[in-house]
Amino acid sequence: MLRRTSKLGHVLILALTAGLAMGGCAYNVDRTRDDPHPEILNRAQHGDVDAMYRVALSYETSDPRNNAEMVGWLMFASLDGHGKASYKLALHYLSIGSYTQAVQYKKLARAQGYYGQLALRRTR
Repeated sequence: MLRRTSKLGHVLILALTAGLAMGGCAYNVDRTRDDPHPEILNRAQHGDVDAMYRVALSYETSDPRNNAEMVGWLMFASLDGHGKASYKLALHYLSIGSYTQAVQYKKLARAQGYYGQLALRRTR
């Protein structure tokens, strides 16, 4: 069962769910990939954060702009306290040049107890 989140968390989840249901909104979602294993997907849909993280990784593509489903599942896991998911989101946002969000998720990962190798510094 999912933990209770803040009102902002619920709004984010609803917006994210609506976006994914509509095909990822701002991203072109590659529908040719294999879906995650049904058992893992079922566990993720019922609130297992480790399963959410595994589902997210199964949706990862080589093009960071085409990872809407991965980002969605990582956000669900991150909101539920998965530090590695927060760190992965920081890496994703760094790869697309969204430094503010990258720093935000790196700080969240640290608050959740996950310390990765990422040093976020802007280069000039």
